[in-house]
Amino acid sequence: MIDVDARGRHEAELLHEEAARIADVETALRSVLDDDILVPIVTERGERAPRRLVTRPPLSVRRRVPILIGVAAAIVALIALVPGKGHKVITPADTTVDPSTELKARPLNPPIECARELCPSLAVAPDGTLVAYDRAAKTLTWYDAEPHVVPVTADLDAAEQVQLEAVGPGDFAYLLAGSPRAQTWELVMIDPSGAEVRRIAGVKPDIESVGSGLRERFCWNGCVPAGHLLVYWEGHTGFEYPVISSATGNVEVVLGDLQWTIPWPHTLGPRSQVAPRWDSGAVVSLVPEAGDASNQLIELLPDGEPQRFDLGDETVRALTPDGSAIVWRDGQFVRLSPPEPSEWPGALAPGLTAQTIGPKAVTCERSPIFYCPSVAVSPDGALVAWDPKARTLTWYEDETRVVQVEAELALSVDEQFHLVAIGPQDIAYLVGLGPAGSLVAVAPSGTEITRRDWPSSGSPSEPGGPVFPIATGLVGSAFNSNDWPPPSALLAMPWVDLNGNPITDTRSYPTAKDTDAGIEVRLGERQWLLAEASTSERASPPFSFYLPRSDGGVVVLRFAATVELLELLPDGTIAHYDISETPLAILPSAIMPDGSLITVHNLRLVRLAPGV
Repeated sequence: MIDVDARGRHEAELLHEEAARIADVETALRSVLDDDILVPIVTERGERAPRRLVTRPPLSVRRRVPILIGVAAAIVALIALVPGKGHKVITPADTTVDPSTELKARPLNPPIECARELCPSLAVAPDGTLVAYDRAAKTLTWYDAEPHVVPVTADLDAAEQVQLEAVGPGDFAYLLAGSPRAQTWELVMIDPSGAEVRRIAGVKPDIESVGSGLRERFCWNGCVPAGHLLVYWEGHTGFEYPVISSATGNVEVVLGDLQWTIPWPHTLGPRSQVAPRWDSGAVVSLVPEAGDASNQLIELLPDGEPQRFDLGDETVRALTPDGSAIVWRDGQFVRLSPPEPSEWPGALAPGLTAQTIGPKAVTCERSPIFYCPSVAVSPDGALVAWDPKARTLTWYEDETRVVQVEAELALSVDEQFHLVAIGPQDIAYLVGLGPAGSLVAVAPSGTEITRRDWPSSGSPSEPGGPVFPIATGLVGSAFNSNDWPPPSALLAMPWVDLNGNPITDTRSYPTAKDTDAGIEVRLGERQWLLAEASTSERASPPFSFYLPRSDGGVVVLRFAATVELLELLPDGTIAHYDISETPLAILPSAIMPDGSLITVHNLRLVRLAPGV
C-alpha cells in the first residue's frame, strides 16, 4: 500500500508543477497576442497526448493564428486557434430522433459472449482500448490488437458487487466495490500487474471521469461544487473529458470550447454517460431517471448537427472514441455505430467542395497518442499515407500498394515519425518529432537509405524544426521572410537516389520574391503578383508556403490574420479561399497536384477542391 501522506505531498507537487506549466503557456500566448506577430510555440510533450483538433471562435475581429510548430510541427503542423472567452454553442436545427435500426451493429473482435447477468463490466482506456473486468474470474482483459489478461489480486471477496468504473493513464484500473443494499462503496485502484495500489472508502456509486481524475457526481443540473475529486490519475492524460449537465428542457455538454445544447424534457438518470470522440466531438447516452421514455444515443460532432438515435430500453455498457456504443444483444456485446454524415459543412470552407478520397477512405481512428495518417504526393501524383501505428506506407494508385517499413523508427509520445514528402524515385522522407528527432529517407521497398539528426525545434545556429520540399531537397524552416525559399533556410537533406547519392528533382518548384509592388511568384515561365501591401507594411511577414499544381499553376497556403488558400492559375488569375475554420492537420504536403487540400472531417481525410 502507498503512504497516504507521501502520496498527498506528491500530488501537491504535481499540481504546483502543472500550474507553473500552464502559466508559462499563457505567458507565451499572451506575448503573441499583444505583439500581434506569428512566432513558433514549442509545446511540452512528456506524457501528454497531442492537442485535440477543435475549431474555435475568433478572439477578436482580427483572428490570431499561432502555428504550433517545434514539437507538433514539421509537415504535420496542427493549427489551433487561440480560444475565446466563451463557448461555441452548437444547437440542433431539428430534434429528429432516428430508430436504432439506423445504427450499424457489429460484433466485437474478438467477441465477448456472456449471459446478461454474468457479463463483465466495461471501460475504455484513454488510448481507445476496450477493457473488461470479469467478477467471477477476477481478471482484467485488455482487448487491443492481441488481448491480454491480468489476474486481479486485490481482496474483493467481501463485496457484493464489483464493477470496472474507469481505466486511466498508465493502464491503471479503477474498480467500484461494495453493497447496493447497504449503500457502502469503495474505490479500488489496480496497477497494470493486477495488484491493489490504493483503496478509498465511503464513496458514492455515481462517479465520473474528469481531466484530473475521478470524482463523485453530486447532481446533473450544474450544482456547485460539481463533485468531490476522489483520486488523481496516476500520471497526466493531457486528455479532455466532456462535462454534462441538465437544465429545464435541455441537456448541455461542454468539451473544451465547444458546447452542445440538446432538447431533453426528462429528468436525467444516473446511468447516463458521456465520452469524448477522437475528432474533438462527444458521444452521449441519455437515460431518463424514471424510465418513462426511451434511452437515446447522441453523436455530437464538432462541425455539424448532432445525430440522435432511439435505443428503447437497451443499456449502453461503454462509449468508444469513434462515437460507437457497446450494448448487450442476444448473448454477446455488440458495437452500435452511427452512420457517418456525408455532407461537408460549407461554412468551414466557403467555395470549396468536399470529395471522398478513393478508392479506399483514409481514416483517423487513432488514440490520442497518434495523429491521423500523414500524407504526401508522389512524383506521379499518387496520394501516399504513412500509418505510424501499423508502420506502413500506402500508395493510393489504381491498385492500392502497401509497403511495410523496416527502418528503425521510434514510436513514443516523445518521438513520432511523420511523412514529409515523396521525392524522386518514390523515396519517402519521414521526420521524427522529438527533442532527439531524425530525418530518414526510406526506399520504396521499406528499407532505410540514410538518416540524419534533426530535432523538432531549431535556431539559426542549430538546425532543426519543420522542413519543406524544394528542388534540391528538404530545407529547414525560416519564417522571417516573404521570399520563398527563405534565404536563410538550411538544406536539411538533399534528395537522394536508392544508393544514398544526392540528386536534384527535375520537377519545377515555385519561388517567391518580395518587391515594392508585392510578392512576385514564379513557376517556370509563369509569374503572378500578390499585390496587397508594401514592403514597409509587411514588417511581420505571414507564414506561407508554395506548392506547384500539375497544370502549371501554384497553390499558396498563408497564415496571418486569417488562413487563406490561394490558387494561382495558369491564365494569370488568382482565386482566394478563406479556410480559417477548416481543421487543418497535415501540412504542407497535403496539397494534391490539382490544387485540392486534404483535411480532416468526421475521423476521415477528405479532399477540398476549389472551383468544383
